[in-house]
Amino acid sequence: MNYSDIASFVSGGLAGATLKHFVDIYRNRIQTLKCYHTNDEVISTIPAVFSTGQHENLYSKEFKIKNTTNQDLATINITFSFEPVAEITKVQTESKWGLDIPKGNVYPGKKNECVLKIKNFNRNDEIEVLMEIANLETHNFNIQESKCLGIKIKWVDKRKKKVNNSVRMVKKTEL
Repeated sequence: MNYSDIASFVSGGLAGATLKHFVDIYRNRIQTLKCYHTNDEVISTIPAVFSTGQHENLYSKEFKIKNTTNQDLATINITFSFEPVAEITKVQTESKWGLDIPKGNVYPGKKNECVLKIKNFNRNDEIEVLMEIANLETHNFNIQESKCLGIKIKWVDKRKKKVNNSVRMVKKTEL
């Protein structure tokens, strides 16, 4: 065995390890999960009594969450937060598993937040979320993920141009 054989063996192993390192960096980067804001409707802008009580106004918002990552997610929680005075009155989801699967939970102490607990969210799966929100003033909201490392949610506005409301996704601290 001569030195050229040893050098080629060592350099080949080094090149393979370097290539694997860069492939791992690419695969393990922070992945984006897309949330499309598909529709905004006004149900009522005057104070009225609804089945959930009396509210100053009532709006409907539709979102579509799509797993655009390169991995299947075992569990992920997605939280929709609205203004502190807002109240989520109805949450309906639709997915390949059926209607209201996963179920959106609005907890008694936080009526302006809805948590979707999604299990087995595979690549390119979609979940449509329809929410009715009362007492909105500025239409600001926030979407967060939890119980999942390396994932962030990107908001994409896909509404038709008929809606003139200015909607902003803000940081949780700005609500």
